[in-house]
Amino acid sequence: MAYIGKQPVATQTGISTTATGTILTITDTSVSSTQNIQLPTAKSIADDSGNEYIKFAKTSSAVNEISVTNSATGNSPDISATGGDTNIGLSFTTKGTGLIKFNDGAYFPEATLTDGSTITWDVSTAPVAKVTLGGNRTLSAPTNGVTGQFISLAVVQDGTGSRTLTWNSAYEFTGDTAPTLTTTASKADIFVFRYNGTVWHETGRNLNLSIS
Repeated sequence: MAYIGKQPVATQTGISTTATGTILTITDTSVSSTQNIQLPTAKSIADDSGNEYIKFAKTSSAVNEISVTNSATGNSPDISATGGDTNIGLSFTTKGTGLIKFNDGAYFPEATLTDGSTITWDVSTAPVAKVTLGGNRTLSAPTNGVTGQFISLAVVQDGTGSRTLTWNSAYEFTGDTAPTLTTTASKADIFVFRYNGTVWHETGRNLNLSIS
């Protein structure tokens, strides 16, 4: 185990410091990738003026954490929720009236739903999706939605066209009237919904769109 802070005498092997550049280097090959750097409760990493870069807080009996993974050329570094639980979210909390700011664009990658007589849609993993209808289909209720969530679906006619879609009652349309799809081959209709915890209210619709 390697330590930052007050270091027990027995753990000095393999830890070196330099006057400039890297101030702490673990060089002992006996320190494996399965060993941790331990910090005392609620400590921080600070700059050369003592101002905090990152502050750590302890949760008793913690089983979940974040993992940071670097990347090779052409790929993005990754920050992931990992740990002992099966389903783990990632929470960002601001202070006071502060807001989370994105300096660049953000997006949900478009997922392709599997076409079939009944089409399923897990909106926790595919909030933005498309499906190409190969016949007359039924769209089941979205699964794993959360109140306040927005989702969108592009419904595309195949090369034959005139495919119909029966909507589950979980989808709520103006006047309780489900839309009639564009029947032209290779055309798309896009629908946007918002979840109120019980049903998915349609908030937007754009019909008869070219896909290329």
